[in-house]
Order: sequence, then C-alpha cells, then structure tokens
Amino acid sequence: MIEVIEKARMLGEAIRDSAEYKEMQLREAEAETDPAANALKQQIREMNIEYQKTLERLETADMSVLEAMQGEMDASKKVLAELPSIQARDAARMQFSRLMEQVNNVMQYILYGEISSTSGCGGNCSGCAGCQ
Repeated sequence: MIEVIEKARMLGEAIRDSAEYKEMQLREAEAETDPAANALKQQIREMNIEYQKTLERLETADMSVLEAMQGEMDASKKVLAELPSIQARDAARMQFSRLMEQVNNVMQYILYGEISSTSGCGGNCSGCAGCQ
C-alpha cells in the first residue's frame, strides 16, 4: 500500500508541475486581482443580498420586482463573464479539467481495460496524447 500512496504522491506532484495547472493558477490569480472583476463580483454579491431580502418581504403578486432584480444580476454576471481576465481563467480551468479527464481515463483503462463511454473518448488513441 505504501508504494501506491507514493505513486499517488508522485502523480499529484506531476499534475501540480504541469503547464495546465500552472497556467490555471496564474490565470486565477490574475482574475482575483482584476479590479473590474472584483467590483462586479461585489456588485453581484450585494444584488444577491438585496434580492434575498426582497424575496422575504414580497408577496407572490410582486414577482415582477424579483424578475427585474434577477435580470440585473444576470446582466452583471454576463459582463463579468466577458472580462478578459475571467475568460482567460475559465479557459485555463477548462484545459486543466481536460488534463484531469485524461488522467482519469488512463486510470480507468489501467484498472478496467476500458474507458467509460461518457468520458468523451472514442477509444481511437491515434489522435489523442492522453493514454499513450
């Protein structure tokens, strides 16, 4: 069992040292320090608090007020999602998720001799660098 734990530690270190992980960490740090992103996040938090307070006070007949508030929050979330720092962060997260999916596919293949049909892997490894 010690050998398995040691190999898991080595895998964790390899993942931590991967370009995908490093890029994700960099882009997350940039997004966290982006003043525009932080201002929008704070605005969305405040809007959500106000929405919850309004939700507790309103009768169901006043749903138009809640719908308008929800529309404002959705619009702010859309602006946030379109910021370059947020887009870069999300793209880096996606790349890292793909790496982790490939790692999981390799583990599944080694353990079970097949890759789940829900993994998105068609089984033809000729065009994939993940399992080879």
